[in-house]
Amino acid sequence: MIIVQVNSGLGNQLFQYAAGRRLADLKKVPLKLDTQSFSTDLKRPYQLHHFNIAAEIATPAEIARFPKPYLWKRLWRGLYRRLMPYFLRRCYKEAKMYQYDPRFVDLPKDVYLYGFFQNEDYLKASEAAVRREFTLVTPLDDANRAMADQIRSVASVSIHIRRGDYAHDPDVRPVFGLMSLDYYASAVKNISERVALPHFFVFSDDQEWAKANLRLDFPMTFIDFNGTEQAYADLYLMSQCKHHIIANSSFSWWGAWLCTSAEQMVCAPHQWLTNSKKNAHQIIPDRWLQI
Repeated sequence: MIIVQVNSGLGNQLFQYAAGRRLADLKKVPLKLDTQSFSTDLKRPYQLHHFNIAAEIATPAEIARFPKPYLWKRLWRGLYRRLMPYFLRRCYKEAKMYQYDPRFVDLPKDVYLYGFFQNEDYLKASEAAVRREFTLVTPLDDANRAMADQIRSVASVSIHIRRGDYAHDPDVRPVFGLMSLDYYASAVKNISERVALPHFFVFSDDQEWAKANLRLDFPMTFIDFNGTEQAYADLYLMSQCKHHIIANSSFSWWGAWLCTSAEQMVCAPHQWLTNSKKNAHQIIPDRWLQI
């Protein structure tokens, strides 16, 4: 079996699942999910059960069969990565974030995956399955159904403003930083020059800040009625928009990627991380516009 550790927010959960789905499809074995981290992470709930996924939760006994690379001392982790052939590895830890490892497909059919796998190349070969499984099974409430109808009726453009830990966590902010209002102004300009009568739908974990600071000369609707527990609904609404302005966030990355509009235009930040030497250009598909 393939077991993938699932943790963090919904965007990361989707990336982790997609990588596991790709390897499980290739090896023709079941995919199972290690969700144990959510017993201690009270801020970001497990939300994959809202989607049409084809994976079961791994039991503690199944998880215990595999060694965990994050528990090994650094010396042994380094030796394992350099010397252990991929086809013999029973545990695989992502080596470099945002970068696709082409040897990923050489892993065995009985392996534990640990990482974020934030690169489209991990899921391209299983794109049809991923898109099918990332459809909702949890019914939308009346407010979300009405908003989805409105989004589909206009030249809708999603704008994602990520703040939360990016703004307030002293360990996270120096790594990711916040997208500037200049970035959003430039993205809006690019889209408004190509899209007639755009209507902007604003998604944010800090709607008060967004309402106080975002000023556009176009119709705007703030999606302010879904809380953390309904992140899946926000993601669905975002995916129904025809065009997208994403933040440096895996959440809006998926909102854009799951869109099926043939005319879709996506604006993404060129500077994903604050340290340009460690930048993450590989996370942005070539067809998206980097600003």
